Formats: sequence, C-alpha cells, structure tokens
Amino acid sequence: MERFRDPSVAIHVEAGQAFAIELRANPTTGYTWSADPPQPCIQLSEQTFVLESEGIGGGGLEVFRFEARQPGRAEVIFHYRRPWGGPPRETTSFQIVVA
Repeated sequence: MERFRDPSVAIHVEAGQAFAIELRANPTTGYTWSADPPQPCIQLSEQTFVLESEGIGGGGLEVFRFEARQPGRAEVIFHYRRPWGGPPRETTSFQIVVA
C-alpha cells in the first residue's frame, strides 16, 4: 500500500487501490486529526495511530487508510483539533485523482 505525507503533491491512484495518508500527531496533547467526509470516488476504511517514540507522551503518525472506489477527483481536508471544541490548530488538504 502506498503511503503519502506531502500535501503539495497530488495523489494518483487506480480504482480499487488502497492507499494511506500519514500525518504527524501527538494525541497525548489532546489534539487528533479528523478528515472531512470523503467524496464518492474514495472511502475511508481505517484510522489508526502509530507511535514513533517509546517515551511517555511520544508522538507518531496518524494514518488514514482509503480505498479508491471509482474514477474521479477528491479533496480531503484534515483538521488537527481537540475533540471537545475550539478551532483547529492546523488544517491541511490532499488532492486525490482516481483513474
């Protein structure tokens, strides 16, 4: 499965292909990434956190796994915020092209 981290480069995948978007995160701060609802050409299949440090309070990667369902274009917008409210601390978006 291809993994992507750079929002400045469009993601090109084939229909039926699974891919992942990885974003740096540290949920011990209370902040987590959320994704706006996907468009018809892609579907979010899983969201997980992968710890990169064994230390207490260590950060890692929040991994969003998607399935490319049908040809088309999508923009997925991610917000880094605390679930209990307030504006996002950070927002980023990825452009996806499904062939």
